Amino acid sequence: MDALAQIWQRIEELKPGTDSNRLALGQCFHELRSLYSDRQADVRRTLGHGVFEDEIRKRGYKPRTVREWISDYEANLTGEFSSAAKRRATRRRLKALPGDPVSEFARLLPYKAAQSAFREAAKIYHPDHGGSKRKMQQLNAAWERAKAFYAPE
Repeated sequence: MDALAQIWQRIEELKPGTDSNRLALGQCFHELRSLYSDRQADVRRTLGHGVFEDEIRKRGYKPRTVREWISDYEANLTGEFSSAAKRRATRRRLKALPGDPVSEFARLLPYKAAQSAFREAAKIYHPDHGGSKRKMQQLNAAWERAKAFYAPE
Protein backbone atom coordinates (compact mmCIF):
# COMPACT_ATOMS: atom_id res chain seq x y z
CA MET A 1 0.00 0.00 0.00
CA ASP A 2 1.47 3.38 -0.96
CA ALA A 3 1.83 6.33 1.42
CA LEU A 4 -1.28 8.12 0.13
CA ALA A 5 -3.50 5.10 0.68
CA GLN A 6 -2.10 4.56 4.18
CA ILE A 7 -2.78 8.14 5.19
CA TRP A 8 -6.30 8.07 3.75
CA GLN A 9 -6.95 4.86 5.68
CA ARG A 10 -5.77 6.52 8.94
CA ILE A 11 -8.03 9.49 8.22
CA GLU A 12 -11.07 7.27 7.72
CA GLU A 13 -10.43 5.65 11.13
CA LEU A 14 -10.35 8.99 12.99
CA LYS A 15 -13.40 10.93 14.13
CA PRO A 16 -12.97 14.72 14.56
CA GLY A 17 -14.83 14.92 17.90
CA THR A 18 -11.84 15.19 20.25
CA ASP A 19 -8.87 17.55 20.38
CA SER A 20 -6.39 14.70 20.02
CA ASN A 21 -8.22 13.41 16.94
CA ARG A 22 -8.33 16.93 15.47
CA LEU A 23 -4.56 17.08 15.85
CA ALA A 24 -4.15 13.59 14.37
CA LEU A 25 -6.38 14.58 11.44
CA GLY A 26 -4.36 17.77 11.04
CA GLN A 27 -1.15 15.77 10.94
CA CYS A 28 -2.57 13.34 8.36
CA PHE A 29 -3.86 16.10 6.11
CA HIS A 30 -0.59 18.01 6.55
CA GLU A 31 1.29 14.94 5.29
CA LEU A 32 -1.21 14.48 2.45
CA ARG A 33 -0.90 18.09 1.36
CA SER A 34 2.85 17.65 1.27
CA LEU A 35 2.59 14.41 -0.73
CA TYR A 36 0.18 15.89 -3.26
CA SER A 37 2.39 18.94 -3.56
CA ASP A 38 5.49 16.79 -4.17
CA ARG A 39 3.71 14.64 -6.75
CA GLN A 40 2.45 17.67 -8.63
CA ALA A 41 5.67 19.69 -8.52
CA ASP A 42 6.69 18.93 -12.09
CA VAL A 43 3.22 19.48 -13.57
CA ARG A 44 2.09 22.35 -11.34
CA ARG A 45 2.68 24.93 -14.04
CA THR A 46 0.39 23.20 -16.51
CA LEU A 47 -2.32 21.83 -14.21
CA GLY A 48 -2.50 24.64 -11.70
CA HIS A 49 -3.06 24.31 -7.98
CA GLY A 50 -5.95 22.61 -6.28
CA VAL A 51 -5.27 18.87 -6.68
CA PHE A 52 -5.18 18.42 -2.90
CA GLU A 53 -8.42 20.36 -2.36
CA ASP A 54 -10.15 18.51 -5.19
CA GLU A 55 -9.21 15.20 -3.60
CA ILE A 56 -10.45 16.14 -0.14
CA ARG A 57 -13.73 17.40 -1.63
CA LYS A 58 -14.15 14.12 -3.52
CA ARG A 59 -13.81 12.26 -0.24
CA GLY A 60 -16.43 14.40 1.50
CA TYR A 61 -14.28 16.80 3.51
CA LYS A 62 -14.65 20.58 3.47
CA PRO A 63 -11.40 22.37 2.51
CA ARG A 64 -11.93 25.07 5.13
CA THR A 65 -12.29 22.46 7.89
CA VAL A 66 -9.22 20.59 6.67
CA ARG A 67 -7.21 23.83 6.57
CA GLU A 68 -8.29 24.51 10.16
CA TRP A 69 -7.17 21.02 11.26
CA ILE A 70 -3.81 21.54 9.56
CA SER A 71 -3.48 24.97 11.15
CA ASP A 72 -4.29 23.53 14.59
CA TYR A 73 -1.71 20.79 14.08
CA GLU A 74 0.96 23.31 13.04
CA ALA A 75 0.02 25.61 15.95
CA ASN A 76 0.39 22.68 18.34
CA LEU A 77 3.91 22.04 17.00
CA THR A 78 4.94 25.64 17.64
CA GLY A 79 3.10 26.00 20.95
CA GLU A 80 0.60 28.53 19.64
CA PHE A 81 -3.14 28.52 20.31
CA SER A 82 -5.43 26.44 18.12
CA SER A 83 -8.27 28.08 16.21
CA ALA A 84 -10.79 26.43 18.55
CA ALA A 85 -8.99 27.89 21.58
CA LYS A 86 -9.01 31.32 19.93
CA ARG A 87 -12.76 31.07 19.29
CA ARG A 88 -13.39 30.06 22.92
CA ALA A 89 -11.31 33.03 24.13
CA THR A 90 -13.23 35.41 21.89
CA ARG A 91 -16.56 34.09 23.18
CA ARG A 92 -15.37 34.50 26.78
CA ARG A 93 -14.25 38.08 26.10
CA LEU A 94 -17.55 38.95 24.48
CA LYS A 95 -19.51 37.46 27.37
CA ALA A 96 -17.39 39.54 29.75
CA LEU A 97 -18.76 42.76 28.29
CA PRO A 98 -21.12 44.52 30.68
CA GLY A 99 -24.79 43.81 30.13
CA ASP A 100 -25.88 47.36 29.42
CA PRO A 101 -27.80 47.94 26.15
CA VAL A 102 -25.04 49.96 24.49
CA SER A 103 -22.47 47.21 25.12
CA GLU A 104 -24.87 44.56 23.87
CA PHE A 105 -25.46 46.62 20.72
CA ALA A 106 -21.71 47.16 20.22
CA ARG A 107 -21.06 43.44 20.66
CA LEU A 108 -23.34 42.70 17.69
CA LEU A 109 -21.63 45.17 15.36
CA PRO A 110 -19.04 43.86 12.93
CA TYR A 111 -15.62 45.51 13.21
CA LYS A 112 -16.06 47.67 10.09
CA ALA A 113 -19.35 49.09 11.40
CA ALA A 114 -17.83 49.89 14.81
CA GLN A 115 -14.81 51.50 13.15
CA SER A 116 -17.10 53.56 10.94
CA ALA A 117 -19.09 54.73 13.99
CA PHE A 118 -15.83 55.73 15.71
CA ARG A 119 -14.76 57.75 12.67
CA GLU A 120 -18.11 59.53 12.47
CA ALA A 121 -17.90 60.41 16.17
CA ALA A 122 -14.32 61.63 15.67
CA LYS A 123 -15.59 64.07 13.03
CA ILE A 124 -17.84 65.57 15.69
CA TYR A 125 -15.55 65.51 18.73
CA HIS A 126 -12.17 66.36 17.16
CA PRO A 127 -10.90 69.81 18.21
CA ASP A 128 -10.19 70.70 14.56
CA HIS A 129 -13.90 70.24 13.84
CA GLY A 130 -15.25 72.25 16.78
CA GLY A 131 -15.12 69.53 19.42
CA SER A 132 -13.16 69.53 22.63
CA LYS A 133 -9.80 67.95 23.32
CA ARG A 134 -11.21 66.19 26.41
CA LYS A 135 -14.12 64.60 24.48
CA MET A 136 -11.75 63.41 21.74
CA GLN A 137 -9.46 61.85 24.33
CA GLN A 138 -12.44 60.07 25.90
CA LEU A 139 -13.53 58.82 22.48
CA ASN A 140 -10.03 57.56 21.66
CA ALA A 141 -9.78 55.77 25.01
CA ALA A 142 -13.20 54.15 24.53
CA TRP A 143 -12.28 53.05 20.99
CA GLU A 144 -9.01 51.50 22.21
CA ARG A 145 -10.94 49.47 24.81
CA ALA A 146 -13.59 48.46 22.26
CA LYS A 147 -11.02 47.46 19.61
CA ALA A 148 -9.69 44.75 21.91
CA PHE A 149 -12.96 42.87 21.45
CA TYR A 150 -12.60 42.94 17.66
CA ALA A 151 -8.85 42.28 17.37
CA PRO A 152 -7.86 39.03 15.64
CA GLU A 153 -5.99 36.57 17.83
